[in-house]
Amino acid sequence: MDFSPPPLTKALCGLIFAATLENQHLIQESITLAKLFNPDLLETNIETVKNIADLSVPTDKNESKKQLHNIITALNCSQESAAAFIFTKAISSSPADVNKTILSEISPLLSSKELVELNVWISIQQLMHRLERYYCAIQGKAI
Repeated sequence: MDFSPPPLTKALCGLIFAATLENQHLIQESITLAKLFNPDLLETNIETVKNIADLSVPTDKNESKKQLHNIITALNCSQESAAAFIFTKAISSSPADVNKTILSEISPLLSSKELVELNVWISIQQLMHRLERYYCAIQGKAI
């Protein structure tokens, strides 16, 4: 079976989304899912991935290359995984806000299947986030 992107990368993209929105429940669920795909996943790697949520979205070619290099080096991951992480950060707040640098420098590093899958996965994460907020609101719980 063809997985695009690899399951661990996809789970870690969910972690970036959750950390961007500061949703503790989704953060924990994403970590649990990632550890199912790699039980030996180091806490330092989890923290590094979570910190991608704090990065600014690249707005020029040099910045995108620098972020790619830094993520690849920090996580010892493939260029495709690093691109998936940056792409996820870019679409986490709003897919409509993806800038030209992401489209010209990051998106071409991923296949069409990977881009669609990431968009769908993050859309599902967004739905889970909104459902959690909805149920907290109707139950009168603090968010």
